[in-house]
Amino acid sequence: MNGTVGVSPGNTCTVTVNVTPNVAGPFNNRTGRIQSTYGIGNQALATLATNLPPIINLNPITLKADSNPSGFTIGTASDPDDPNHAPNTLGIKINGGASATSNGVTVNNLVIAQTGTITADISATCAAQPGNTTFSLAVTDSQGAIGTGTLTVTITPETTKPVIVCTRVAAQTASADANCSAPVPDVRALVQAQSSDNCTSGASLIVTQSPAQGTSVGFGSHPITVTVTDANNNSETCIVGFTVNDTQPPVITCPANKSAGTDANQCSAAVTYALPSVSDHCSGVGVPQCNPPSGSVFPKGTTTVTCTVSDTAGNQASCSFTITVNDTQPPSMTCPANIVRGNDANLLQLWPSP
Repeated sequence: MNGTVGVSPGNTCTVTVNVTPNVAGPFNNRTGRIQSTYGIGNQALATLATNLPPIINLNPITLKADSNPSGFTIGTASDPDDPNHAPNTLGIKINGGASATSNGVTVNNLVIAQTGTITADISATCAAQPGNTTFSLAVTDSQGAIGTGTLTVTITPETTKPVIVCTRVAAQTASADANCSAPVPDVRALVQAQSSDNCTSGASLIVTQSPAQGTSVGFGSHPITVTVTDANNNSETCIVGFTVNDTQPPVITCPANKSAGTDANQCSAAVTYALPSVSDHCSGVGVPQCNPPSGSVFPKGTTTVTCTVSDTAGNQASCSFTITVNDTQPPSMTCPANIVRGNDANLLQLWPSP
């Protein structure tokens, strides 16, 4: 560093010196000489202090929306003028203050450790939009020099699924119609009432179901899968039971009443008959059971036959008819042997007809 300046005796001057330090540093409290133009050998000593700003290096941070982690290491800070000076004496601000919030992202509790590590608490609300949010950091040393840097916080969508209290949704039932089917009920509102989400309001949750409401299904069990989706496309499912019950009895038609004559030399008859015809609006109707069964020996007179049939759901139907056994065999008779006898004297004997 060399230079000259003219100063009249008894006067003062201000000298501004720009110093470009090399890598050898440090450069504070450097001494230089100023040569006076009046008088030989007169000289003055000037103390020149240089002060470089602190150096700050910041790391990018990635954070999900709706999160509250703390203790992020966001970078490092150092003072190039005095490497031996503890970095934790440096001051630090973000966006001009102790904390800052932007796009639902809050950075606070910034601390520079003795090692130079910078830590901070960073949180994001549900309102934080995906993408980059930037903050300006300023580090100041004891002589007022300021080093700046940009902290980038990348927000990713929150991934928390909705919560469904599925056990509070009652299973559904319906009776089968004449075609042995019933429409699937709409259970979306029931499930939505038992759903919640960390970021999306219950009324804004999207609820779908499969099979879709109104779909015609047959007799039996048909579980309904309900899906609840929030604004960030996170989804959860719930299974709601649905059963179509067959409550209608089958149809049974008995044969017409039947008559038969007694068997030979018997006061009864073995009688067979056709089984009743049966049908049901659902498949699976059984074989009718009659009592007394066909082929039984029926006594003379009228006997009622009762027939019953069941379907797979346990519904029953019955009908009855009569079997009448008539005595159609004439009675048998054996006459005595012919008798031959002479007349008594003076007597005519007449025998009654058999």
